[in-house]
Amino acid sequence: SLVKGLLDSQLKELTKQEVSIKPVDEKEEHDNRYERMEVIVPPVDAGGFKSAMQRFGDELTSRPPPVRLENFDSALAADMEQRAIYAIVASWAAMLMYLWFRFGNWTFGLAAVLCLIHDVCMTLGVIGVCHYFYGWFGPVLGIRDFKIDLPAVASILTLIGFSVNDTIVVFDRIREVRGKNPNLTPEMINESVNQTLSRTILTSLTAWLVVLVLFIWGGEGVHLFAFVMVVGVVIGTTSSIFVASPLLLFLGEGAPRTPTTQPTRPREETPASREG
Repeated sequence: SLVKGLLDSQLKELTKQEVSIKPVDEKEEHDNRYERMEVIVPPVDAGGFKSAMQRFGDELTSRPPPVRLENFDSALAADMEQRAIYAIVASWAAMLMYLWFRFGNWTFGLAAVLCLIHDVCMTLGVIGVCHYFYGWFGPVLGIRDFKIDLPAVASILTLIGFSVNDTIVVFDRIREVRGKNPNLTPEMINESVNQTLSRTILTSLTAWLVVLVLFIWGGEGVHLFAFVMVVGVVIGTTSSIFVASPLLLFLGEGAPRTPTTQPTRPREETPASREG
């Protein structure tokens, strides 16, 4: 892009057409860079072209090449890691408070947060597994030795929002099926999940197809983001069906309460009964 911009600026007085640049061999690509590039210049005056190339060479030499940052200080990495953890934990706390307020019971919020923790841990586990398998299946599946960076944190936060959306839909249906019944039974949860199953699958499938296209044909900057979403949508949909709702029973939501027996006080004798 730097070379093309400099060539266009030097040749704009000689031709109104733009210069086109393409790689000589696509196989020489390494990290979106090429060793050799072919420059196609429209027909221009030979003398003007020679002077334009002289100015282009001088300006290109005077400009430092763009540097790509691959590694940085460990203190900066630790600070970024700490901020990422704070952001994720803050999102969990916000979800907990929101669901507690919406459903009127802390068990719904805690069940959703535990489900989100499951989704994040499973997704991070898949990213870690890619380190060991990218050499074997990388060219076929498009996986790489991914590193946790800012786009990865952004994708995880996006995944949290997507997953909790499906969970809230299931929880809403559980509240409708439950009605005013103080008890919550496995049959109610099973009926609620079955009623929302088609909606959950269709919504997740639509989002998954979009991020799959982004993963296959997207650019380098969104490759990890798209990979996290491709994996996370599957994990988040599964957890909304099989993890979040059963957690309500595990946490004791709607469990039948045993009536507490009050100690009976001895009956006082009346004076009439004592006289008798």
